[in-house]
Amino acid sequence: MDAVLDWMHGRSSLLLLTHTRPDGDAFGTLIGLLRLLNADGRWEASAYMSTPVPERYNAILPHDTSLAIGKLPEQRRHDGIVCLDTARADRIDAPNSTHTMPLRIEQCNIDHHPDNSLYGAVNWINPESTATAQMILRLADSLNLAMVPEAATALLFGLVTDCGTFRFQNTSPQALRDAARLIECGGAYHAIVDTLHFRQPYGRLLIQSKLLETADFAYNGRLVYSVLREEDLQGADVSRSIDGVEIACLLQPEDDGVRFSLRARSARYSVGPIARELGGGGHQLAAGARLRGVTVAEARERLVALTRKVFAS
Repeated sequence: MDAVLDWMHGRSSLLLLTHTRPDGDAFGTLIGLLRLLNADGRWEASAYMSTPVPERYNAILPHDTSLAIGKLPEQRRHDGIVCLDTARADRIDAPNSTHTMPLRIEQCNIDHHPDNSLYGAVNWINPESTATAQMILRLADSLNLAMVPEAATALLFGLVTDCGTFRFQNTSPQALRDAARLIECGGAYHAIVDTLHFRQPYGRLLIQSKLLETADFAYNGRLVYSVLREEDLQGADVSRSIDGVEIACLLQPEDDGVRFSLRARSARYSVGPIARELGGGGHQLAAGARLRGVTVAEARERLVALTRKVFAS
């Protein structure tokens, strides 16, 4: 983190980015750091996402005028880019992908994914963190940033979503301590839990029902996988809760291939190696990949074959 501190002290105007298809940690980390920096005043900060925060999260992550949606802020006034919760440069959420966007401005890479490719001029990677949101809490302490309630709520949202509201095996004692501290700083824990677990949109529940109806099993019920054309990454977490399932996978057909969203019940049967063999990456308990030029049937075959290796190890 010392290198990150030196890098930030040498800059005055920062652009914050996160990964494509953002999850709760991406939303929370991006918005949390944005609010912390702008409340402090030492930096002028703006952020970008290609799509807005889902409407169901608006009550806990209200829109910030410094967050640009769909159109990148003027590049010339930024002297640094902070990439958050993003393992590879080609997954940065920016117009026309990072291969064509002008990322000539020096980048700082802050992430907790163990397979991060270290693409930044400065890289702070901490796989021991349950969520990147925890790293931003450490950064705020080191920069003496005041933890305003809006930022505390955003970071708490990132932490809570990445550990399944403290149900997943990546819930560490430090994660619980950090959550308590963020609540003490004004983080709206009860509003977050209410939004995530007690205000499910009817359409989402229908999709989850379809997921269970179409589930296929292998290896005596230890692997479950479903094909779902509607986009809903939470579906794999529903499958993981089936008794006896060790690995759950959601196969999402796309125009040029199939996307894999993998979840594991425990680190004993890690899905990280499966995702990496498919050209993707992620954590032991949650990972993903995308195969181009394959059918759903071919994707199923690859999944079952790779899962056999994990169960046999």
